[in-house]
Amino acid sequence: MVEAVALELRCGYAHRYIPFLKDIVDEECEESPRAEELVEKLKAYQPEIPETAVPVVRINFCEDKEMDISGYQKLGSLDETIAKMDAELASETDPKTGMPEKTVQMYFTIYYPDRDQMQELKGKINIGDGNGGIVSQLKNQNEMKLHDESWLNYQKGKGEESFQAYMADLTDMQEHVLPYLQSFCSLEERAPERSVEPTAVSKSEMEAGKTIASVGNEKSKTVETVRKSIHERLKINKEIIAKQQGKDNKAKGVELV
Repeated sequence: MVEAVALELRCGYAHRYIPFLKDIVDEECEESPRAEELVEKLKAYQPEIPETAVPVVRINFCEDKEMDISGYQKLGSLDETIAKMDAELASETDPKTGMPEKTVQMYFTIYYPDRDQMQELKGKINIGDGNGGIVSQLKNQNEMKLHDESWLNYQKGKGEESFQAYMADLTDMQEHVLPYLQSFCSLEERAPERSVEPTAVSKSEMEAGKTIASVGNEKSKTVETVRKSIHERLKINKEIIAKQQGKDNKAKGVELV
């Protein structure tokens, strides 16, 4: 629970705990003073993103109830699970139409570290069409938006300035963000020790009915180190993969760049 709360805070949802803490304050119980202190800290709380933080995914909705899981999951692990599920569903086709007998829609949010904050990437995929895992499907969707003439003409209709900004975002997504996310999938597959970082919040910091983790002094310290951009972190991750596999072996995902 401590780790789940810490991820909530890291991803920018500290405000969700304020109403509950205020209820504890109003109860005037033993935990009330500590709850009141936490309310004030959360009002001004700014997440500190560790250099070793990795992308996590929250499933917002999934048609398959077994996959409609609450909380945060490692991108690499969920990506692999989705890829296997997609392959299984895609193999079960209707003999008459050749189409998959069943497909599953999933809506999700990926939270990934970039410099000193967690960025959000919302997405929707169709599991069972044979397009692979989360990152693979996002890449296919982005490529379609980059090259589909009807879609591009629609965007051009919004004006030249808007269109150029739109294309710049798509290009950055294709050349940097998606390979960056793929590199973390590769790192998790080949180096388990780089999975989701244990949080810096201890069990002793769980008060107010053990509902939230204290942001603590270490959370409020000024970060003096310069955070690396997503482009710099992508380069570092590629170098780590290369060292793990040897210079002559390309790791999965590196060829996307």
